[in-house]
Amino acid sequence: MTSLVLDRAESPLRTAGFVAIAGIAIGVCYMLSPLSVLCLLAIVPLFRWAGRGLDENERRWLMAILITAVVTRVLIILGLFLVTDHTQVPFGSLFGDEYYFIRRSLWMGNAALGLPMNRADFVYAFDDYSRTSFLYVLAMLQMFLGQSPYGVHLFNILCYVGGSIVFYRLIRPSYGRLPALLGLVMLLFLPTQFAWSLSALKEPLYFLVTAVGIAAAVAVGRPGPWMKRLGAVAVLVASAYAAQGIREGGFVMAGAGAVGGLALSLMVRRPRFAIAFVLATLVVAPLYFSKGTVKDRMLKGVRQVVEVHWGHVNTPGYVFTIMDGSFYMRKAAIAEMTLGQTARYFIGSFVGYVVVPLPWKIQSRAALTYLPEQMVWYLMVLLVPFGMAAGFRRDSLLTLLLATCAATAVVLVAITSGNIGTLVRHRGLALPYLLWFSVLGACEVVAYLTAPKQDVHAHH
Repeated sequence: MTSLVLDRAESPLRTAGFVAIAGIAIGVCYMLSPLSVLCLLAIVPLFRWAGRGLDENERRWLMAILITAVVTRVLIILGLFLVTDHTQVPFGSLFGDEYYFIRRSLWMGNAALGLPMNRADFVYAFDDYSRTSFLYVLAMLQMFLGQSPYGVHLFNILCYVGGSIVFYRLIRPSYGRLPALLGLVMLLFLPTQFAWSLSALKEPLYFLVTAVGIAAAVAVGRPGPWMKRLGAVAVLVASAYAAQGIREGGFVMAGAGAVGGLALSLMVRRPRFAIAFVLATLVVAPLYFSKGTVKDRMLKGVRQVVEVHWGHVNTPGYVFTIMDGSFYMRKAAIAEMTLGQTARYFIGSFVGYVVVPLPWKIQSRAALTYLPEQMVWYLMVLLVPFGMAAGFRRDSLLTLLLATCAATAVVLVAITSGNIGTLVRHRGLALPYLLWFSVLGACEVVAYLTAPKQDVHAHH
């Protein structure tokens, strides 16, 4: 009896001790890196929102996925800190460009605070090369919270996990519980996405901005109070401009993709608009494109696109070609392209977008390690049509928005790519939209194959 009383008395003391130790640990970490601690604390309300309205079993699965995603990423950043020799370098980095981005943001912060700095550092801080608003975000965070070369990694983890949750909450009501959870797992743990999500590069912030943008586009297309829809329009426009600031072409990918999806959704709901649009296009298009100035502008645009691809092929690195080898021997060949060569180029660029790097043309060990994910990519592409058909039946608005945003990103990347590594990296711009079709398609195919035969015949 006495033992039981002592245990009860010690329990609050033990709890208070744990709380005190945790508080001291958080305080020490905050002094070392306030940004890191604030980002980790921000994950708590984010997780609460992610699980809101779900039953206990689904919430448990969701929390297990999210906690695993965050813990694995944080451990990698902690490992980076521990293995870095800080007597030789001020901080460690996972990718080459990270060091440049972090140093540049620190220089920008020093310039804003009026601190003495080397003139060369000042010039590099505001150089046009790789200028992005992401640098200003990093500079502002470190101006107010102190220099945090490792904390910026946690900020990007927060951005990427937040964007993934936005997609999950958007997909779950329309496509169902299993596709939403499977898609979330792919977003968080597909190797290339995993790598970029914990980097100190612009990809995670861009991902979050575009996720918020497509959620706003869905809200615009849904019936509801006009004030709510007007607010969603404002968020959509802001996200498109923010995307452009982070990445060149972001406005087109985010804005045009959303507008195209909303327009197609309107035509689906009201076929008369679709018929009128098709008739107007058939009448106006020939007149418009027959003008010499329009033809000249289009030809100039095509040549500019091909020139970007030609430049990628003729730079050091692992590249892929679309045209014959002789085409890349002299730049003047771009101005001499025929209509047939132009058609071949565009068709070949989309084929290359899907199949590169070809497994039997692996050129490096790094590409060999990517081979398993390339096989997953091929399977995803095969499942996309099944998922799009199923998604259109369940929620045509969401499906069309995902499809148009993906198509915009695919087109912009496919027609300008020539470097294999850059293509693989930029393919991630369309992946967050396409993978939902892939997982939904996989669920549909499995359900079809495992359904009793009489149910299949009854379905048809």
